[in-house]
Amino acid sequence: VRGNSTIMSGDLFLRRDDRIVFSARKSNSVSISGVIVWPERVEAVINRHPKVLSSKVSDAKHPLFGSTLEAEVQCIPGVEYGPNLAREIQKSVREALGRACVPSKISYTHQSPEGPQGKIVRR
Repeated sequence: VRGNSTIMSGDLFLRRDDRIVFSARKSNSVSISGVIVWPERVEAVINRHPKVLSSKVSDAKHPLFGSTLEAEVQCIPGVEYGPNLAREIQKSVREALGRACVPSKISYTHQSPEGPQGKIVRR
């Protein structure tokens, strides 16, 4: 992008120094208690956890807040999933992104959330 030229792609980008970096897809945003949250950003934090191989975050209906986040986590081989790991993941998300971004439910999966193209399957 040079000058004042813009492209309406539906994606959100961040400017870092002289580079433009993809941040999230606007259509994937979720409003939780009035806070706009992008599941991709939450996934990025979860995936940095040393015991996590991959994750998928999606929105779910909540009776008080309208929406909430739920995460499916695939652990690295040999790691046991349990309530302590779920709390560790929630803490790391809270510290990195804030309380509204913390998944209210974290479940374990044996399968990668990625399809054959290497992208997360969202259905």
